[in-house]
Amino acid sequence: MTASGQTATELSAGRVWREIAAEDFGRLDARTYVRTAGGIFWCHEARLIGMIATATRGADVASLVPPFHSLLAHQTEAGEHAGTPDWGIDVVSDVRLARVTPSDATVLHAAYELFMPVVPVLARIVRRQVGILRNDWSAPYWAALNTAGQAPWDLAVFFDPAEAWSWLGIAPAIARDLEAFTASVTSVPDEVAALTTLLRSDLALGLSEAARQLGMSVRSLQRALAMSGSTFAEFRRDLRLERALALLSQSDTKIDAIASAVGFTSPTHFTAWFRRLQGRPPSQLRDPD
Repeated sequence: MTASGQTATELSAGRVWREIAAEDFGRLDARTYVRTAGGIFWCHEARLIGMIATATRGADVASLVPPFHSLLAHQTEAGEHAGTPDWGIDVVSDVRLARVTPSDATVLHAAYELFMPVVPVLARIVRRQVGILRNDWSAPYWAALNTAGQAPWDLAVFFDPAEAWSWLGIAPAIARDLEAFTASVTSVPDEVAALTTLLRSDLALGLSEAARQLGMSVRSLQRALAMSGSTFAEFRRDLRLERALALLSQSDTKIDAIASAVGFTSPTHFTAWFRRLQGRPPSQLRDPD
């Protein structure tokens, strides 16, 4: 932690990235980033910025608003004084780590609602945008962005990050720097990785029992989770939801059995929990009408 309250991430190449406040994002400070519940915004240099999406719920998308608005404010002001016809920034949207599914319509809706109203402003500052995605939930959003959204700048999507860097004309050294940065800020502590494996074998486990089976104190486990920006309840919730959605969409397993598989003793409680998170009962995933 620095004297100014900023944190620094040292990469293998010897370069330092600094974590800054959301309201400061977009001032074109090289190698700075902002961490939110929904993702990480980064600025590599004056005209290359990006976002690493890590959202697990629609509510997480709201955390992207402050740095997003800060970027618009600072970049629009800079753009008005740029004075060159080819002025603009390149934007990288990396959604490979977002843990949501196609059925989580709230995430797609929130992202779409966040983006569409500011297209006219973005058009004044964005030159090109590239999406790096997995072949899953993110594809429909990018399709909407590319068609209904009609973004007035060059837009492309790739599953291979190397192809994205090549499309932007990014030098190999910078591409390696960005990949190293992504790995650094999204790395999972060993304790959290072990907890993931443990909970996936028994999603009914509570905090105390999980800590005991991992051979660590409750406080140590909570501290490891906090370093990943989560709590035990949130972490288990996300794994439960991930498993429930997979069973609902990929099998004919009965709701009662799914409730038990994700750690609920009561199908009624499971249905109420699922409705609270997804806005509809689990049965509607199989019978939308």
